[in-house]
Amino acid sequence: MLEDISLMGKMQTTDWEFNPEPVDLQSFCLDLLEEIHRVVKDKKRIALSYLGEDRKVLIDRELLRLCLTNLISNALKYQNEMEEVRVELDIQPDQTVLELKIKALA
Repeated sequence: MLEDISLMGKMQTTDWEFNPEPVDLQSFCLDLLEEIHRVVKDKKRIALSYLGEDRKVLIDRELLRLCLTNLISNALKYQNEMEEVRVELDIQPDQTVLELKIKALA
């Protein structure tokens, strides 16, 4: 959490640089969701859905972490007990799509 605040401070000054690196998005998202699930006080439902190729994409790991943490935290605030927050990841040769949804449970 403190790392996120530090990064936000850097982004508002000239100290921040975009640092893309090869990242395994599936592992990255899974690790992030597990970390968020450990700190969430009530047992909210969070799931990862993965389609496509298993390959790395070039992205700034810190920036992605900050964005996803913020989006998932906001989704958890509005989630009710009959819903789950779902991160859907689809990696294709020509594009990568990452969607965040709140879905009703069947």
